[in-house]
Amino acid sequence: MLAPEKVQEKTTPLTRQQLAELMPSAQGLLSDEPEMEHSLHALQLLILVSCLTRLWQDRNDYFLAWNLTVYYSREQLKSKDFRGPDLFLVKGVENRPRPSWVVWEEGGKYPDLIVELLSESTAKVDRGEKRELYERVFRTPEYSLLSNQGVQ
Repeated sequence: MLAPEKVQEKTTPLTRQQLAELMPSAQGLLSDEPEMEHSLHALQLLILVSCLTRLWQDRNDYFLAWNLTVYYSREQLKSKDFRGPDLFLVKGVENRPRPSWVVWEEGGKYPDLIVELLSESTAKVDRGEKRELYERVFRTPEYSLLSNQGVQ
């Protein structure tokens, strides 16, 4: 006997308004990222931030952050499975300070560029779980891994 085919339910995407109503306020959602592992990461971040800031100095429609948590779903808040890229850039938003990036408070915008600085303790997660999250959920168009040997 053949097994019945699984029926896939079609879900209707939520509007920005509906998503905002479902999610908690961003007030009090501070970044929960660990400190950098060593001085090389600080130097790499300094160079990247300096270059991107210089490149985009005449623009005010982007947000550039490093070591800042990206809050993206209710499930993430419940499980406390916080994910923050080492560096990320979001285009088409107001350039102002933020204590964290809260997707539902930013019109559903996810990072357009993510850079992860690889170390022995983070390489497996950066290449696996984080990459999958950034590709599947965030749909980030530009994702780079940097190690002591350069881009990977």
